[in-house]
Amino acid sequence: MDTDEILALFIDPYSGAYTGAWVAGGYRYACDGRSICRVKTDAPDAVPDGNKAARSMNADWWDWRDVSEPAPGYVPPSAVDCQRCDGEGRFEKCPDCHGHGTVDVTYHATNGESYDVEAECPVCWDWKDRQSKCDVCGGSGKAWGHHCTRILDTLLADSLLARLHMIGAEIRTAKVTSIDVRVVVFRAGDIEGLAMPMNQKTTTKERIRELVLAES
Repeated sequence: MDTDEILALFIDPYSGAYTGAWVAGGYRYACDGRSICRVKTDAPDAVPDGNKAARSMNADWWDWRDVSEPAPGYVPPSAVDCQRCDGEGRFEKCPDCHGHGTVDVTYHATNGESYDVEAECPVCWDWKDRQSKCDVCGGSGKAWGHHCTRILDTLLADSLLARLHMIGAEIRTAKVTSIDVRVVVFRAGDIEGLAMPMNQKTTTKERIRELVLAES
């Protein structure tokens, strides 16, 4: 995967105030609200209006202290068919033709006879070629739900853990000075990032899986 593809994994499809992509201080950033990553760039600063993540970020976030040893090898969580799109990865926008682009229409002739024909959908026209990507699974058709894995004494969302495994990231934990909490930090080539762990107090036991070590 190239840098653009990796950064795209960390941009939330909802594009809220604390998500998105921007360039600042010689780095390109991507943020999905719970995790953020960056890579060096020569591009000029470009921060979209209303992006609170970029404006609230402190340089101390990247001054990692008390970094742990890297996490041992692990088996990524198994994905299941996304319940929102039924594993299709996309939604059909038109409620009339359901993405086919045509509908069955009954015509009544002046002689009193009627006949059925297949006509272009009058509601969506060519929406059949513009199906929308599922905002939950990102078009993959697979999702991990709200389960998480205990790793390095923190809880990491399975969806994030799968992405980190996909890019071959090394995972550690560190105390970030400006927020004085231990967060998950990761590196994959030239890309570095950090992620807030799941809150153990508000996560049900049924949704917590223990780390499964990869076979050596």
